[in-house]
Amino acid sequence: MTRRSNFFSSELSKVHKKSKSFALNFNTSLNLFTDDCKLRNLRPHTISYYLNELSVYERYLKEQNLEPAPSKVTRDHINKNIILYMKEQGLKTVTINTRLRAIRSYFNFLYKQKYIRNNPMDDVKLLKDRKAIVQKFSQNN
Repeated sequence: MTRRSNFFSSELSKVHKKSKSFALNFNTSLNLFTDDCKLRNLRPHTISYYLNELSVYERYLKEQNLEPAPSKVTRDHINKNIILYMKEQGLKTVTINTRLRAIRSYFNFLYKQKYIRNNPMDDVKLLKDRKAIVQKFSQNN
C-alpha cells in the first residue's frame, strides 16, 4: 500500500485563510463585544464597566490622532500611546490596570472570534503596583 498524497492541502490552506477578519470600525466591534457579553449573561454592572473603560480608551486614541479601529491598533499603540499617556496624566496604577483589563477582554473577544488577525494585548502586562508599607502598632505607643 502506498501512502495517499495530500492533494487537497493547497486548497484547504486557501479555505483556512478566509476568515471573518474584515475592517471593523470601533463602534461595530464594540456592539459585537457587548452582544457577546449579554449572551454570556454578564452582570449589567460588568457590561457598563466594559463600555465605560472602552469609551475612555477610544477617547485616548482619538486625542492622539490614532485610528481606534481594532485592526489598526498594535502592541506599540497600547504600550506607548495608551499606558504611557495614562501615566503622564497622573493616573494611579490601579486605575491603569483596571482599564487594561477591559481592553484585554475586548481584544481577546475579537481575536477569538477572528475579527482581528493579531491580538495587540498578547504580551502586554499589567503594571506592578507598589504598595505602601503600613506601620505596625507597637506596645510602646
